[in-house]
Amino acid sequence: MRLLVVLSVCSLATVSLCRGQQGDGSSQWHNFLTFNTQIPFNTSGISFYDQRRREQMEAVNSTRAANPWRNADVVCLQEIGELRDRAEVVSRAKQVGFQYAYGNGMLEGSSELSGKACLPADVTAASACLGQKCPAAAASTNPEDALECLLTLCSTAVESVQQVCINCMLGNLRGSPAAILQKCGAISASEYPSNLQLLLLSKKPISNPSIKSFTIKPRIVRRGYLKADIQDIGAVYCTHLTPDLERINSSSARTAQGEQNRQDMMMLVKEAGSSNAVLMGDFNTGPAVAANSVAALFPQSYDYATSQGYSSPYVSGTGAVGRCTFSTSNGLVAEAIDIGTPYENQILDHVLVNPSRYEINGSQTGRVFDEIVLVLDGNGNFSLSDHYGVTVTLRTRPAPSPSASSRVIEVTSLLLSLSTAASMLLCMM
Repeated sequence: MRLLVVLSVCSLATVSLCRGQQGDGSSQWHNFLTFNTQIPFNTSGISFYDQRRREQMEAVNSTRAANPWRNADVVCLQEIGELRDRAEVVSRAKQVGFQYAYGNGMLEGSSELSGKACLPADVTAASACLGQKCPAAAASTNPEDALECLLTLCSTAVESVQQVCINCMLGNLRGSPAAILQKCGAISASEYPSNLQLLLLSKKPISNPSIKSFTIKPRIVRRGYLKADIQDIGAVYCTHLTPDLERINSSSARTAQGEQNRQDMMMLVKEAGSSNAVLMGDFNTGPAVAANSVAALFPQSYDYATSQGYSSPYVSGTGAVGRCTFSTSNGLVAEAIDIGTPYENQILDHVLVNPSRYEINGSQTGRVFDEIVLVLDGNGNFSLSDHYGVTVTLRTRPAPSPSASSRVIEVTSLLLSLSTAASMLLCMM
């Protein structure tokens, strides 16, 4: 009987010591892909929408070996607004292993909007403000003039306009302001859903999904994020921050956009915390990379993220990184430059993580979807989107192993405790 007790105590000691030596089996490599699709709505204001949409849908479940979708574990898409497009992406993505998806306007059971995109009151409010404060813009045939007025002098009036109406006006920036407003007063609201145009997909189970806008007020460009906990990964945020509408020449408007972008970043980082989250999407901010002729955009926003412990492996890593994700050599960007928009090469798309928490695989981090897919006679060469995608492979760093001295103390303490327990049991026999 005494021998059995001693053996039982020793077995307990062995199990306890072995447990302290076990590794963390959940520390696997995971690939994250972020891509701004630039297919928010099928309108005259979106260049080559139909052609690019077709190419993008076919790319999801393409059988080619280098397909970024097949290599990814988590995907964050931006500017994918139409419900039919989102549904098709989800359907095709299931064929390559993405069994879980979340996106506002899809999984929450939202139904299509009824009525017209712009109500009579919306048209009246916007038209009245344009006529009163920007009569030249109201009479202009250049919609950019009207947009600048709406962003600056008429920003208060815009707040009273429903978001779906603003979406429609942005999607039809061709023709006079009066013609745009008239058109949006006749178009169905279902064509311009008031969602954030975000879609998060995962090959592993998603839990606790949520959505949040950076502001509850209607905005010319409404932004926010999706958040979900993903098995074996943790909290993932899929986001799109306020852009720099470079078509607007007003310095006050661009300053306001920069400040809003910074506020967006601060809100996102505060919500996510500084260590365990993965932030991915089109941040519309990035640093200069002189070696690759990359210009900075809203650097104060990017600097804030880095000051809170985050880093963009695509910017700061090794290998084929640090190249622009918004490129003047992309035909879709060059097209805008041809009509006077002063774009530059920039890195706007990121997967932000805390490097003390995550280990990066540099050989599997880089730029994707940057090939030419459309060659149109007389119209140039075009990529899938005006943005290129970014892919980053990482894994959670294992917890640091206890030092040798701490292990000796731990083992000694455990053996003393077990020895005392054994003695007491033997005395009771």
